[in-house]
Amino acid sequence: MENERRDLLLRTDELDRKAHEDDLTGLKIDALPWMRWPNASRIVRSANACLSLLSMLTTFKAINDQFGHSVGDQVLQTLAQLLQVGIGPDNLAARLGSEEFLLAVSSTAAQAIALCNALIATIADHPWQDGLAVIISVGLAVMVPSDTVHSMLGRTDGALYRSKSGRRNRLTTNI
Repeated sequence: MENERRDLLLRTDELDRKAHEDDLTGLKIDALPWMRWPNASRIVRSANACLSLLSMLTTFKAINDQFGHSVGDQVLQTLAQLLQVGIGPDNLAARLGSEEFLLAVSSTAAQAIALCNALIATIADHPWQDGLAVIISVGLAVMVPSDTVHSMLGRTDGALYRSKSGRRNRLTTNI
């Protein structure tokens, strides 16, 4: 009976992981439960920092069209690894769509800006396959006391699309 219970718990954990994790990249695909207010606010206050959301948009569709899906998959896997290493183990990286990522980091505004610029440089300088350039647009918003999850995501998206309409490998903030 105990073995059956343990097997059931392991299977439940595995199903939960599969339901909330992208098979290709290993990143979370359901970031909103982690960010529920006041949970995120409590985490942030305890660290004497602020919650920063970074939304990133890549050129994934163009990569798939030019180099094929297997190269596109490799790019996504490498990009996920670079993001996870870049933000550290205590922060959240999630894949929101085919070419959009959301990062939630506990940091000061200045640290979040520095982190974004470092990620942009890391991705631009990575030794991608010959002829391949991975270019990103980044939008950043830092939590303010009146924020809800949706208002903060809206501010992050606004910054992202201003960044995208400007030029690639660009950070736009909404702080």
